[in-house]
Amino acid sequence: MIFCEQKIPQKHKLSCRYMRHHPMFYIKPVKQELMYLNPTISMFHDVISRSEIEVVRRLARPRVTATMYVSLLYETRALV
Repeated sequence: MIFCEQKIPQKHKLSCRYMRHHPMFYIKPVKQELMYLNPTISMFHDVISRSEIEVVRRLARPRVTATMYVSLLYETRALV
């Protein structure tokens, strides 16, 4: 597992921590990596397993569609 692998300058005060905000997480806390301060962006590690990720992807796939956008030159493109 990679957790806060990158060297982060101290001036940004970015950090990693274990969150135990609910009794369910006392045994296995959530791993939070603070990526940016403004806006606050966090990455959470090991929240669900690989098999659970595959189930979510399989269930979501029929509902996911390509996003269409129009550029300034009025070209229509699909983002996949």
